[in-house]
Amino acid sequence: LVLLDLKDKVLDLGHKKDEEVQLVAAVTIFPEYADRRFPSGVPVEALIGFRNNNDGTCHVDHIRGSLIFPSSQLTYEYLQNFPGAMYNTTVSSGDEACFLYRFTADPSIEPS
Repeated sequence: LVLLDLKDKVLDLGHKKDEEVQLVAAVTIFPEYADRRFPSGVPVEALIGFRNNNDGTCHVDHIRGSLIFPSSQLTYEYLQNFPGAMYNTTVSSGDEACFLYRFTADPSIEPS
């Protein structure tokens, strides 16, 4: 769901790579939708927990999300890109931060 823009490196936390997992640890929680199924056309809040496993600081400039549907084991179909939210936050090595991200899926997208 979430892309973190760390100044010069964009990490796609929905499609982690081994080197990215070493740089940061992140979890996304939907407080009102624990089953991770949310209705379209309704504002949704996501809490993104982030831990900096780098030796240096990480700067979280902004976060943006997408609604994707797995087409196969290797490909995904992007249904909607959500606007980015600016955070402009520096997270020191070993520290954690939590970010609130709000989005609304287009009402024309039907749940599956």
